[in-house]
Order: sequence, then structure tokens, then C-alpha cells
Amino acid sequence: MRLYPFQEEAVAFAKQNRNVILAHEPGLGKTAIAICATERFPILVVCPNTLKLFWQQQFRIWQSEDFSVELFDGSVGASPNETLISRIYIIHYEALRKWWPVLAKVSWGTIVVDEAHRIKNRKAQQTKAIKKLNAPMKLLLTGTPIINRPDELWSLLNFLFPKDKRYTSYWRWFNEHVLAVPRPWGGFDILGVRDPKGFRKSLQGIIIRRTKADVLPDLPEKTYTTVPIDLGPEQRKAYDQMRLELMAEISDDVTIIAREALSKLIRLRQLAIGLGFFDPENMTSAKIDTIVEMIQDWNGKKVVVCSEFRWPVRRLVDALRGVGVTAESLTGETPQEDRAALVEKFQTQPSPQVLAMTSATGGIGITLTAADTMIFIDKPWAPAYLQQAEDRIHRIGQKSSVQIITLLARKTIEERTEKLLLQKEAFFNQVFTGKQFKQEFLDDE
Repeated sequence: MRLYPFQEEAVAFAKQNRNVILAHEPGLGKTAIAICATERFPILVVCPNTLKLFWQQQFRIWQSEDFSVELFDGSVGASPNETLISRIYIIHYEALRKWWPVLAKVSWGTIVVDEAHRIKNRKAQQTKAIKKLNAPMKLLLTGTPIINRPDELWSLLNFLFPKDKRYTSYWRWFNEHVLAVPRPWGGFDILGVRDPKGFRKSLQGIIIRRTKADVLPDLPEKTYTTVPIDLGPEQRKAYDQMRLELMAEISDDVTIIAREALSKLIRLRQLAIGLGFFDPENMTSAKIDTIVEMIQDWNGKKVVVCSEFRWPVRRLVDALRGVGVTAESLTGETPQEDRAALVEKFQTQPSPQVLAMTSATGGIGITLTAADTMIFIDKPWAPAYLQQAEDRIHRIGQKSSVQIITLLARKTIEERTEKLLLQKEAFFNQVFTGKQFKQEFLDDE
């Protein structure tokens, strides 16, 4: 196998600068770039649990020599030794929290962190754990180095350059680069970056990013369609009642901790999808009914459907099978050993026609280019995760134009979520493309 020219460029960039963020859009082969850029052994790869086997496979494809590639089980010795010199170890984030004291004693040659936006939170345990490790070469892979706010980038930079005075203090870096206004009750409202052009210049030699539009002009474009959905009477009544209860608690000055508020917002999101979240006997869902009607009209067209939640995935599969459409589900409940076979079947066989998946399980590390249409029953909170899900079908190997369809429940929290997603995307674009905010993002509703 051979790299594309833009991938060779990224390999050269990584070898020259050694501590870098590979921020290419999902689907442009960051895994292959990282493997071909690694030069010093032993190598440690930190990745999501669902991608460990994928990384092991890719090392065997792209490494020219027959090195040992092992899934880490905690058996690495307490100190470096000769047996580690030509080895590659792969560990997932959750295991890293437990085994970092052992791993920190090894003199790693290269550390590769996949889905590196997972260490954006400087206070999280897995972020603290990974920062205990060091190597002369560190490669951070993420198509989305900023998920919600520009200050999230600091944690990645601090891991790459822990002794560089530019990144040792979060608050010094924050005050220098982030445009924010304090809230009367504490915290900040972040408006963007103080000097976007200067900020991008400061990242030269650290971040390399290419988009599909930059490097694959022949890759079919994505088109977006939003389908408004009106809730049925029963669903609307339940939604409005819960919304009024939440508003009453706030207006009555009841103390609501963040965890409770988030839980109530999630319940509102769920009610906008269907009543089955709260009543297993009630299958009412205006969105599921709409999707079934759409797919029935498409005469065998391959489709991927996404949700944040398991219930609509299971409900949709049952509903489609009830009308004779072949459908399968991919969720956290799908056994690990069955997932690759399910994806392969979807890619190569006429059946299943529809793959319904939770975005957390199916949103990374898999290729679903047999489909050219993706439907979102509901959306993730962050545009980064939305992008990752979309790029399961919009990536190398796709030969058709791609359609992204979003079902949006009218007069629900989903309308507010759409606005927040646009604002978060604007934060990202301001840093990486120079695009400015649209004024409506800053206006009150």
C-alpha cells in the first residue's frame, strides 16, 4: 500500500517536528500517517477500546518490518529492558487510568494518542494519567482538536510540551489567547480567540490539518437536509409537561445542581424522540414513523441511521423489520467480536439495507461507504462527534454524493441544540480557518 501525497507531507511534518497534532479531517488516514511517521521504539498507542484491534491490524499493514504488536494487559516490566526495544503496545484509555504507574517507568520512544480530544479536560483522570508518560516523539491524532471551546487546546499542547513555558500555566495561556467575559455568578462566557491570525501562526510546526476539500477534490460533496417533525398529541403533552416542571423548578428558585439539570435536559431530549424511554409499552415516536416511511420509499437504498440513545436504535430496527426492510443495530450491547463482521456484511452484501447505530459506538473507526445517506434521529452535543459520525460514509472509497438528513422536533430543546452546535462549530472555524462568528450566534433568542 502507498500513501497519498498529502499523507506523505504529514509524515514528513511529524518526523521533522516530532511533537505534533495530526488534525486531518476524519477519513483521511491519520492512522497510516502516524504509523509511517514513528521511528523510535518502543511505541505506546493510546486509543479507544473499540479501536485496539484496528490499530493492531494497521501496524501489520503499514510497518515494513515484523515488529511485535501487543494489546497491553499490564504485563510490561517495571523498568525498560532489551525485550521492549522492538515492541509496540496498544492500550485503551480506561486501562491507562489503572496502569499508568507501570507505563511511566518505561522509556518510550514514541507515544501515539488516538482521538486525542479525549484529553482536552485538564482535570480528568485519564488526562492526568497520560501526562505522567513521556517520550521524545508524541503524536496526537484528532480531527477535532477543539470540541466546544478554544481553551480545550491547551491540554493537548501541555502534553506535547510539558516544560515549555508557553504551555505550563493554563490560566496564563488562557488570558493570553482566549477572548472571554466573566459571568456574574462565576465562570466565563467564551467569545472566541483574541488574535485568531496570531494564534494560528503560533501553532505552525505543531498542528497540521488537511480537509477533504483540500486533498480529495473528487470526493463527492455532502448535502444537508433538515426535516422538521411535529410531535403527536400524546408525545407533545408529555414533553410540555416535563418542560413546565423544569421551568417551575427554576422560577421557584429551587437549587438545582448541574448533574440534576443535565439529567432533566436529557429527559427532554428523549421525550422529543419517543415515549418508550419512560414507558416500555408505548412505542409512540413521530421520528421513527417518519424514518420508516422514508426508507420504504427508497427501494433498497443503503442507509445509516444514528442516535445518541439505544432505545430509538432498537425501536427503529424492530419497526423496519416489521415492514420487510432488513436492518441491524450497532450499539454498546453488540459483542466486540461481532462488530467487524456486521460492518463487513453491510459493506459487501445486499442485506442489511439499514444499519442503525449509536454514535458513541459506530461514530469512530469504521467505514460504511456502502451507504450514501445518513439520518440523525438526534444529534450529539458537540459538532466534532457529529462530524465523526458523518465521516463514516463520507470518506475515501465513497463514490456517490452523500446526503445528511436531520430530523428536528419542532418547539423542543432540539431547536436550541441546533443553535449551540452552530456556535461551537464557529469556535472551531475561527481558530483553524479564520472564519468569523455570525452575529446571530451572539444574539439572545
